[in-house]
Amino acid sequence: MCAKKTGKTLPKYETHVAPRMDEIKTMFENGARMKDVAQALGVSPRSMFRYANDHPRLRELIEEAKKPADDCVEYAFYRTATGFHYKEKKIEKDEDGNIVKETVYEKYFPPSPQAAFRWLLNRRRDQWSLNGNETQIDPDADSSGIIEIPAINAAEFEAEREAELKRLEAEKNV
Repeated sequence: MCAKKTGKTLPKYETHVAPRMDEIKTMFENGARMKDVAQALGVSPRSMFRYANDHPRLRELIEEAKKPADDCVEYAFYRTATGFHYKEKKIEKDEDGNIVKETVYEKYFPPSPQAAFRWLLNRRRDQWSLNGNETQIDPDADSSGIIEIPAINAAEFEAEREAELKRLEAEKNV
């Protein structure tokens, strides 16, 4: 279903993508993947990636539109890594379905060691590692110039986190 212009067939980019830039922006702002957007536009994911590479306007629109969703996920992940307080509402109903009592509780979601570790692996690669000891060169070390730097052990990290949580809880109760 390509439109005709002076006897030539227009590329799908011109008929399916370029006229729908506002829709594309909205889809990416709402967290859609390239595959989802391509399907909604009636083009293949491979073509969509090619269009993004070949058309700076589309590429920039996609990059900008993805930022709010990415920022939201990054913030949620950060909160999961560090822990947070939230409110939860409990609603009690009678046998007829009428609300008889609403109670709001403040709850605490403790830090996730896995999320914290993943955050640090990505944000501080030089200090955190998944593959045991890292070797680094130190001119002040022995004649070989190599020193061993132990990576953080996940079990030790978890034990330290638990101890810190207990210490904070004890301070809170004093």
